[in-house]
Amino acid sequence: MKISGRFCEGVAGFHADLPCYEGDLDLKSLFDEAKDGRVERFDEMDCEYAFALSDGVIAVLTRDVLGIKPLWYAVHDGCVYFSSLRHELRRRLPAVGIKELNPREILLFDLQEQEIWAVGHRFFEPSPPPPDFETARKRLRELLFKAIAKRLKHGKRVGILFSGGVDSTLIAIICKHLNADFVCYTAGVSWGETEAEDLVWARTSAKLHGFELEEAVVRFDEVEELIKEVLTMLEEPDVVKVGVALPLLAACRLAADETRVVFSGLGSEELFAGYERHRTVSLERLNDACLEGLLSMHERDLYRDYVVATSQNLELLLPFLDKQLVPFALGLPAAWKLYQSDSGVVNKYILRCVAIDVGVDKSVALRGKKAAQYGSGFDKALKKLAKRRGFRKKTDYLTTLLKEVLKES
Repeated sequence: MKISGRFCEGVAGFHADLPCYEGDLDLKSLFDEAKDGRVERFDEMDCEYAFALSDGVIAVLTRDVLGIKPLWYAVHDGCVYFSSLRHELRRRLPAVGIKELNPREILLFDLQEQEIWAVGHRFFEPSPPPPDFETARKRLRELLFKAIAKRLKHGKRVGILFSGGVDSTLIAIICKHLNADFVCYTAGVSWGETEAEDLVWARTSAKLHGFELEEAVVRFDEVEELIKEVLTMLEEPDVVKVGVALPLLAACRLAADETRVVFSGLGSEELFAGYERHRTVSLERLNDACLEGLLSMHERDLYRDYVVATSQNLELLLPFLDKQLVPFALGLPAAWKLYQSDSGVVNKYILRCVAIDVGVDKSVALRGKKAAQYGSGFDKALKKLAKRRGFRKKTDYLTTLLKEVLKES
């Protein structure tokens, strides 16, 4: 679901993207509070959302504080234009500056006086840590079950973006405990007899745990067309973003034949110190590093994944970014995330322990996984395609391909 439209003086309306919200929403009082600079009701909403509200005099734009639901806007000829998709505004207003709404702000426009101002939106505060590791382990398990259960569509088949790593396997095993109707979807590149690592691991994990698995196996000669599709959506030749979006698009396209919602493990790396960069900071600074990464996810990861999923008419479900789970994870002691064992440092340690608790095989729970663009083989394909076209850098190849795509459109 996406929102799109414009407000001018005298034009009233309501646009929203909040498919997971349950209950009645009093839009009038919500709008009145926003006009008065009060944001408490927005902070209390237990869902991801993006709003555009107007009474014809004041227009209000807001989104959830993590930025899971995107919102872009432009001001032109006395009107406020807005959309969940940046490229929609760019095509309609090619010469106008388009901005992404800061998730930590509610933006207000006086359509008569042509004034703009912002009200701060409070981010999550880390919760006080549990008294000991075992208590924390039990509480994390409870929060994960709740986060997934609340996102399950009762009686409806759901998809799980599946790489065979600890995050996607943990989501799947919890869905299995909850008796959900689900299918796992994986994607990777094949070079004849050689296949991407994620394809191999996804099969292994699915077999170990009894999951239904469907595979989007992309031949090398099909990759460039997929890249063009991704560049059309993202409109930027970022190697990492494109590399991650490629397996996501392939898996989402497969899932779209059977479901309208898919689970993703996005957010786990930031919350539980899963990236290589987390190993380079001191334990004293680790949670600060996790918070910094979380605050920038809307720019780096969330919009990319939203655009790809939306292109296939899918809703992306992100249980690791649950409103109750995020502050809990941010408050955990760093040593429970990066654990110094006899054989070395184990990242996401407490999460891996919970995975084992709920039935994830140890070989999967303790596996050190490559990033999506590497495990799926798409980064390797990008490198080969760039070299074939005579480019030393993948960025130069993507820049040239983007120009070709824009010219064709």
